[in-house]
Order: sequence, then C-alpha cells, then structure tokens
Amino acid sequence: MVLKKGILSVILGFLTVLPGLFISCGAADGLIGLNADFLPENRNLEIPVITQTDTVITVNTSTAFSVSVTWDNTVYHWAVLQGGGSIEEEGETVTYTASGTAEDVIISCYATRTGFTDSGLAQAELTVTALEVLPTPGISGLSALFPSGSAVFTASGSGAGVTYSWSVTGGGAIGATGTSVTYTAPAGETTAVISCAASQEGYADSSPSTYTVYVKNNHYALLTSTTTTAGTDFNPASATAVSWTGINIDSDYFDHNGINPERLTVKQDGDYFLALTIPFQSALLRSAVRSEVYVNGTVVPGTVAESSYIRNSSAHSESSDHLAVLLDGLSANDYIEVKVLQGGILGTVTVSSIATLYVEYVEPEKVIFSGTATETTGPTPANLNESTAYPLKWTHSVNESGYTHSNSANPEDIILDSAGYYLVFVNLPLSNADYNIRFNVKAVIELDGATVPGGEAKQGYIRAYSGHQESSVHWSGLVYAASAGSTLRVKTQREASSGTVTTGTGRSASLYIEKVEPAAFVFSGSGTALSGGSDWNPLPAQDILWTTTGIIDSDTYTHSTGANSQNVVITQAGDYLLVYNDALGFTGAPDSFIRMNPTIQVHLDGTTVTGAETKTHYVRNYSTEGNYESSGSLVFYLRSVTSGQVVTVTAGQEGETGTMDDSHAALLTLIRKN
Repeated sequence: MVLKKGILSVILGFLTVLPGLFISCGAADGLIGLNADFLPENRNLEIPVITQTDTVITVNTSTAFSVSVTWDNTVYHWAVLQGGGSIEEEGETVTYTASGTAEDVIISCYATRTGFTDSGLAQAELTVTALEVLPTPGISGLSALFPSGSAVFTASGSGAGVTYSWSVTGGGAIGATGTSVTYTAPAGETTAVISCAASQEGYADSSPSTYTVYVKNNHYALLTSTTTTAGTDFNPASATAVSWTGINIDSDYFDHNGINPERLTVKQDGDYFLALTIPFQSALLRSAVRSEVYVNGTVVPGTVAESSYIRNSSAHSESSDHLAVLLDGLSANDYIEVKVLQGGILGTVTVSSIATLYVEYVEPEKVIFSGTATETTGPTPANLNESTAYPLKWTHSVNESGYTHSNSANPEDIILDSAGYYLVFVNLPLSNADYNIRFNVKAVIELDGATVPGGEAKQGYIRAYSGHQESSVHWSGLVYAASAGSTLRVKTQREASSGTVTTGTGRSASLYIEKVEPAAFVFSGSGTALSGGSDWNPLPAQDILWTTTGIIDSDTYTHSTGANSQNVVITQAGDYLLVYNDALGFTGAPDSFIRMNPTIQVHLDGTTVTGAETKTHYVRNYSTEGNYESSGSLVFYLRSVTSGQVVTVTAGQEGETGTMDDSHAALLTLIRKN
C-alpha cells in the first residue's frame, strides 16, 4: 500500500515529538506516562494552600504568610481582602504589616502561570489586637506642701523596663522622666495636679495617673491673755470673756482689734479648729474654773473645759483648763469668745503663766469628722459612771467622705474608711448633783475593740463639795488604723465612787477627728519613763524619754532612741503643733500619800515655753472613795521654731510627794504647720 506524501509527513512529525511526551506522572492523570499539563481538561491552576506564622498579632506589628506547595514558573498574588494593613503583592512568602486598629483581617492569595487559567482564591484569617496597655502607675508622695517646698514623688506598679513621664498643672515644676522625680512647689498657694504615664516598647502607653498636691500655708490666729474684760480674776460669778492679745493674726482669715479684744472674728466661711490652754493658780479651798467657747454670744455645744480643780492643801495650788475642738460651719464675720465662770468656791483664781488660744482655718480638702454626744449605750444611757465601760453615741455635724457613721444605727461606731493616721480629740463634760462624795469618770478610746496606745483620759475629778459639782475629761492623740474599715469608739467608765454622772444640762461631749494624710511632717513618740526613773512625780522635774512609735519625718526631725532619747530635734524652721497626752496613777497604799499633782511642761532648748503646760493630774488617793488615777492633755502651738532647736517635755511635782507611775504610755506628736 502506498501512502500519500502529506499523510506520511504528519506521521513522521508525531513520531519525532512522541518520546518527549512520555514522562512520569501520577495515576490520577488518567494516562500513565503522559504530562497532564498538556491535557485540555487540566489547564486550570490549583488553589494555593496558605500557611501563616501567626493567627493573632498586635497593631502595627508584622507577620509572614506563605504557600505550602509551589509550582515552577508560577506567580502568587496576595491582597488584604478584609481589614487594614499592607502586604507584599507577590511571592511564595510575604510579610503582612497590621494597621494601628484592632480588627479581624482576611488575607487572600491566588496563583497565575502562562498558558494556564488563574487559580481560585485562597483565604487566611488573622486577628489584629490592640497593644497590651501598660498598667496605670501608682504615685506616692506628699499631698500637702508648703509654698516653695519640695518633695519626691515615685511611680510604681507598671512592671520592669518601663519609662515614666511626668507633668504638672496648677503651678510648680517637676522632673520630666524617672521612676522618682522631685516636685518643687511655687512660692504661692495653689492646688497642683501631678500626672504620670508609663511607656515601653511593644506596649501601649498607660493611662496617666494623677495625684493632687495642696500647696498651702497654715492660716491661723494665736492669742494670749492674763486678764478678762473684768480684770485678772478668772473665777467670776457670771460668765466673763477673756481679753486677748494677738501674737499672730492672719488678716485674710481673722480680725482682732483693741476695740473688742475679747473677740476673734473669722473672715472666711468654713470650719475652724480651736485649742485652748489656761494654767491657773489659787489660794482658795476647792476652786475650779469653767472655760467655754461662744460664737456670736451663744455657747457652742461640746466646748466645756473644767478640769481645773484646786484643793489648795498638801501643796496643791495649781491646775489648768484644756480644750481641743472643731467649730464647724462658721460664716464670715462670726466672732469667737472664750468665757470663764466660777466652777467651785467663789474667789480669786488667776492665770499662773499665760493663757493661750490657737484657732486654725481647716482647709476644705482635709478629711474630718465632728460630733457630739450626751449618752452611752449603757443600761442607763445618761449615766457615764457605770462600772462597765459603754461607748458614747455620737450625732455627727461633719461626716465627710473618709468616714462611715450613722446618727441612728449604731451611732457609737465611727468607721475609718482607709488605713492611716488620725488625730483624735475628745472633750467630755461631767456633772453630779450629790454632796460630799468623790467622783471621777474616765474616757477610753478604742480601735476595733482594743484600747489605743495611751488611750485613757481621767482628769475629771468632782469633789461634790464647796460648790464643785462639775468637771471635764480631755484626750488628744494620734491614732493609727492599720487597715481600712477600723471602728473607733469612745467609752466612759467609773474610776472613783459610784453614782450618777452626766454631761450636765445643756452640755455635751465632743469628738473631732482629722486624718493626717499622708503622715508627713510628723513626729510621733511614746514614753513610759523619765530620765531619773519611773516616778512621774519627781522633784526637781525630769525629762520624759521618748520611743518613736510609728512615724518620724526624717527631713523634719532627728531623734535617737538610745542616748538623749528625751530630745526631739527640729531640723526645719517653722511653726509646729504639739499634741501631748498621758495617763498616770498612784500604785501605793490608799491614804499613804494624798493630793499628788504632777505638772507637765514643754521646753525649747531647755527653756520653758510660756503657757505650754498641763496641771490636771490631781489624785486624792482615798481608801473609801478611790480616785487613784488622773491624766493630762495639751494641744499647743509652737511658733517660729528655728532649725536645730530641741523639744523636751518634763514631769515634776506640784502637789504632795508620792510616787506616780504611768498607767498608759504618754504620747507626744509634733506636726509642722508652716
């Protein structure tokens, strides 16, 4: 058979290329040994398989995507199908960079190759989350500074490797960065807000934390006196105003002039803290002076001071009145007076050194509580002289944020909402109508059911003879609450004879609490011994030895608990509020010694501070009716103390010889005020 030339040529051409078509391929091609790419039904590229390094990344970071199986001469096309960010468009492995927004992202990829149909679209999902935000730092430092003063502020709580950035509004200057920076207050008063934020690579900056600093002077009036408007007798038959001489008058807050020297007028609305000290001497038998505060001619409830009983026997010829109280809600142009009145036998009682009145404007940012009481929770509520101690039920007039108290439900409980240090001042008037009996009620200050260190006051002896039917008890000190939610109570209890003792008609106890936050510019100490031993009734007087109890601002004070522990050295010139309290008792045989009365005096560089004394430690020591214990309280303003001056406190005999010991530790607190 003869083939045509054209057909023969086609057959020869096919035979020439046939060996190249026989290559290895999978059985799935349907034709063993034949390259599937050349089959018409397999001209579509397969959908790529995407692998990814991460499924979750944070904003502004990058991650890799790739295809797990690749073909020669194939191009892979990438895109962000959903969401933001950017990606390289081609490559078997590409980098995706997220935007600054937290979102869900879909990445797509398809393949192309010359002579082939594009593959279908492959997708991969990715979650973009926000950067982990650094914790807001905490700030520690001082919340109160004097103008031109400075303090270190420290940030904490945001972890290692963190950079802190600081700023301040409201005046003053602060370091820009650092874990600890120094803030310098301006020369004038202001409220400054310090801000601090934390930053670290790979994290979102923290929210800024803020800390408020009050840059304030102490606005106060300090007055002294040795006379009333009627003369030098402080024991008149009717209430007579004390006539004052101004030592320091802040003219923006107070007015005092020679026209009405008995009046101190306030010029700003607000609350005012008042501290009164009047030392007395008398040659009368059984004298006492009642001192009381008036505003606009009306007695202020809770302001009775009547601890000044003088027997004038067994060398007991001196005593004193003391008061530390809040006058809340005063209005501009209100005027304050202190009036004195006969509390025992009528006759002349004079000031033994000098009377002192200190009145301080209480800045609105201070955390304070104030209340009055006339009854306890006891079986006979009006009787403060029960053998069992019962707490007073308080009606608050000031109950700011920081305290929890109800006038109706458990009014005896004052809850301190945060841990810290609190100044506490208690004033308790006492009254009894019996005759020829000896009474003495003591106040007990408790925190969470336990008596606070030094927490007894018992200078309220009533002789119930020669017209002496009333007295008063006073306590002042610094109380430490170790945890938030601590409960403060003030209890009353019998110390001498049984019988009914009340606050008296129209009279009430008062309580003032002020949080010291933070515990800056403070020295706090306690004492249980004197430089000559344990007798608190020595002659001559001896220094009280102090042990630091809790806080001492080392920038303001130096004190050694070893040698010379009686000395508290002031290292910063300024004004200082001194708060002292003690509780003493006679431990010998009844009637062996009678009418002891140790006197407590404050000294600067060994010199007695005029008027800075308490002489309320009279103890009768009577076997039939008791009265073996007493106490002293002193709140006194030390003005213009210079750097390097040394504060000491002494105890010395005033009445009869006899050993007096501390039944509770004496307390000393110093707070820089200017």
